[in-house]
Amino acid sequence: MKRNSDIIMKSENNVLISRLNAFRIVNNNALGSNIKQFGTTLAFQVQQIPGPAFNTVRNLNGEDLIYFSDIETWYNEQNMGFQIEVTPHNASQEVFRQLHKCSFYQTGFHASFIGDIQEVVDTTTTSNFEVELLQKEEFTDFADVYVRGFGLPEFITEGVKQNNEILYDIGGWRFFKATLQGKIVGIAVLYVQDDIATLAAATTLSEYRGQGIQKALIQARAQYALPQGAKYITSEAQFGSISHSNMQKSMMDLVYTKAIYNKNT
Repeated sequence: MKRNSDIIMKSENNVLISRLNAFRIVNNNALGSNIKQFGTTLAFQVQQIPGPAFNTVRNLNGEDLIYFSDIETWYNEQNMGFQIEVTPHNASQEVFRQLHKCSFYQTGFHASFIGDIQEVVDTTTTSNFEVELLQKEEFTDFADVYVRGFGLPEFITEGVKQNNEILYDIGGWRFFKATLQGKIVGIAVLYVQDDIATLAAATTLSEYRGQGIQKALIQARAQYALPQGAKYITSEAQFGSISHSNMQKSMMDLVYTKAIYNKNT
């Protein structure tokens, strides 16, 4: 029987691997997308997109600490910072000592959820907004809602558009929109691989929050993924956030919180 923690870890890695592989095919990998394995630890790197979204280390465990200096060197060669995600089942005193020794400090927690996809489909939602699949010509509006919804700087809007648009024709990826009178006010992303549906990202414009949009987008993605063969539905959220609450309201269970570590510079 599969452990929920293993399913979640697989889903989170699947999403990032698919994204970075898609980046590689754009302009002969102009973004500098790389994935490297150190034992069972996975290190992800996108040289032209700084920040923790794509430059992160996962699955770090006590047995792989022998590779820690190699991991740091791999990023340092590109003059890049990175974050490390530590899950409870990989955590140990040895791991935390190594992080402290190398001047990494904890910067937060991230919550990981799982649900039975049929149970999520069967949840009751009430919303005055229409939820549909996003069309390829709508990625300009998608990026605008994404940036505004997450409170990101406006100058990255075109990059957000391009980095999501390239996934449109790649198997497993689907994009959703919530509209009011033809205006996109909420967006969401789904990735399905094998029997796992991953809620990859979602946000709503601030003036339309509190009206059930995200809960409706969760259910819509579950409804789409069910006939694709998905049995499980997973997602991440900042611990204690509104997204955290929406996952629980949609019959998804908190499996663990992972600790986020960054370098003290």
